[in-house]
Amino acid sequence: MFNVAVTLIGIAFGTGLEALKVRMQKGVYFRETRVAMRVILLLSIAVLFLFLRDETMIQWIIGGLVLFLVAEMFIPYERATIQIRNGSHTEAHRELVRLLDESGFTYETSSSGFDNTIYRFSDLGRSKLIVKDKGSFIEEEYSDRAELVAVYTGYGNPLKEVVDTYIYRMRDLRETRSFSRTTMILSSVSVILSIIAALLFFQAWQSPAEFPNQRIDELFD
Repeated sequence: MFNVAVTLIGIAFGTGLEALKVRMQKGVYFRETRVAMRVILLLSIAVLFLFLRDETMIQWIIGGLVLFLVAEMFIPYERATIQIRNGSHTEAHRELVRLLDESGFTYETSSSGFDNTIYRFSDLGRSKLIVKDKGSFIEEEYSDRAELVAVYTGYGNPLKEVVDTYIYRMRDLRETRSFSRTTMILSSVSVILSIIAALLFFQAWQSPAEFPNQRIDELFD
């Protein structure tokens, strides 16, 4: 029960954070980044250390996560996912192509399943940009949603500057568009999940059968 509560708290926090991003960043924001992955790893290590560190297998897992976290900082590879809400698929592709042409990049395009368009750059190794056409269950001015997946290899990759400029341009296009419905729904989901998580956590706290609960009591003794 405690584990379920912790999971729901994490989901509620992520949903609430996304609602804030939608409102503050005009529906165009990073959803997955290298920094976010590091934060998740650090939180996972902290939870395992606080509540389950006495088990040998958990100690090995903690050690592996720490080594991976350190090694990841030196790997010349990065993947980021940018969420693009309240806009058309045509707009997402058109602005990216316009920006790549303005920047003088040579690229090839190909299509894959699930309506994905891949932009490959032969002079940048395995670097690529993927535009994914998505639908949205929350309808604002537009019912379409898109994702831009940016894969960078090597150090000082010039595609990062292109992606940053693309984000700013897409936000400018959404300057007068409303995101009130998206913000309201995501915020409501976050609040509901937080309440459920709080109830489950209280139940786990009161139950002597919950192993993590015993660890919590020891922390406060």
